[in-house]
Amino acid sequence: MKDLSRIQLSFASPAYDRNESLMSGEIQPEGIELVYIKLPPQEAHARMLKNQEFDVSDMSISHYIIAKLTGKAPFTAIPVFPMRRFFHVDLAINRNCGIERPQDLRGKRIGVPEYSMSFALWLRGILLHEFGVAPSDLEWFLERSPRDRVGDSIGFSPPSNVTIRQVPKDTDLMQMLDAGELDAALPQFRFWKNSRDRSASGGGELTKNVRLLFRDQKAESIRYFKRTGMFPINHTVVIKDDILEKYPWVAMNLYEAFQKSKERSYEKLEAKMREPTNYIFLDDLVREIRGVFGADPYPYGVRENEKILDTIAMYSYEQGLSPKKAKPDDLFFPATIRP
Repeated sequence: MKDLSRIQLSFASPAYDRNESLMSGEIQPEGIELVYIKLPPQEAHARMLKNQEFDVSDMSISHYIIAKLTGKAPFTAIPVFPMRRFFHVDLAINRNCGIERPQDLRGKRIGVPEYSMSFALWLRGILLHEFGVAPSDLEWFLERSPRDRVGDSIGFSPPSNVTIRQVPKDTDLMQMLDAGELDAALPQFRFWKNSRDRSASGGGELTKNVRLLFRDQKAESIRYFKRTGMFPINHTVVIKDDILEKYPWVAMNLYEAFQKSKERSYEKLEAKMREPTNYIFLDDLVREIRGVFGADPYPYGVRENEKILDTIAMYSYEQGLSPKKAKPDDLFFPATIRP
């Protein structure tokens, strides 16, 4: 029997271990019954941006900043950040194009799924601020066709100071990279690849003509984190404004539930460390991660992520994606900014 004391909200998101207890119902947000809809992020993001199909949704932080600052987001974020990654270390290059270090990318052809997505935003920002390579120093190739780009849901157009090309329909980023038609590429990852993304490899596979720019991805990730203190945020969580207007308590209750689910995922990891598992060096790996990132590698909250949020807002503005540099008050539901 339905509990009439709880409101039912749909929640679209890919699967994250940090959200597992929330998605399974093990963690229950107070006063809310979440109906989980498993979708790859680009699908959830596009449908939420275009039609607001869900009450709560995982969301690209880059597309969210653009949409919110241009009045095209009838939803508001809570400072939950389930997806982070050091995307620049996944950049692949053609072995024969003369690239040995990031600075050698100047004047080269680089491919990404679409220009406005979060990992492309971070890639460009890191190339500029860490290695001195500006977006305008590169020729950009986009794999997703215009009808398949998430940014098209909000009418995004790349800035005029960069050169943009379209990947032909009969090929993809990794084929072009292998053939020397691109010098570098960062395709969508296999675990989230769908019909919007053509690259068969889904990223990560190397050939006789393709290798990673950063041969030791782990070392470069740790170097970047120790120098900047940032583990790049890629996704946040948004709630439809009409729900927040009617039930403003939903924001904090969901925020607290996401926190509890994340803490439960850490507890499950601790339990796994105390049992025989297939992860032979799990204990050493967890100790190493904690030695670098601390006990909570995925902190939620605005204050806990102030530098990262300021940085991505700056990147979005300086790259011409958003009309101004966003502040936390522009992006997050007031009660969750300083809980």
